[in-house]
Amino acid sequence: GVHPSLEPYSTIKNSYIDFVIEGEGEIIFKELVNALNNNKPLGNICGLWYKEKNKIKKGPKRKLIDLNKTLLLPYDLIDTKKYFREKNNQKRFLFETSRGCPKGCNFCNQNVIENRSWWVKDTSKVIEEVKFIHDNFKNIKIIELVDSNFFFDYERANVILKEIKKYDLKLWIPGTEIHSLRNFFRDNNLKLLEDSCCYLGIGVESGSDKV
Repeated sequence: GVHPSLEPYSTIKNSYIDFVIEGEGEIIFKELVNALNNNKPLGNICGLWYKEKNKIKKGPKRKLIDLNKTLLLPYDLIDTKKYFREKNNQKRFLFETSRGCPKGCNFCNQNVIENRSWWVKDTSKVIEEVKFIHDNFKNIKIIELVDSNFFFDYERANVILKEIKKYDLKLWIPGTEIHSLRNFFRDNNLKLLEDSCCYLGIGVESGSDKV
């Protein structure tokens, strides 16, 4: 999570904590479980903080995951109905197209994590996965993005929004920073936002305390 990634040392110092995963957790967690199951050393697991003989140790820093090499999640292994978010009797399917944000908003954890990196799934992979959602979850009409800044690449966002429209789906976007939306205003392209988004949360920061 965010807190241990921002403060790994102060987190691992707590007597109730055995391990801290710094950064993206999917691969590190799997490697940790395998190491514990097979009684293997932990020092080679990149991104892991742990305790050994009352001493705090950590592995090398972990490189960012290449999102284009990740496989489609095996949704058939779980009862997906338990995990849809719902409001006003509309179910929302959580979906990710990118991670991180290159902006420097002082109030945001992304300002510290991964040196303001922004890494993405290729547009073709996003479209392929949107099609899968459309074809396999017929009762879902809204996709909720968990991206930190979906709109940072204007051209990429444009392509994805147009594909969303084709499948008669709507995007629910809890948060984006307002500067990344400027190109939609510049190109008078607000109709695309209106047609493809049913909710858009905008974070606004100003250097003026009064504002």
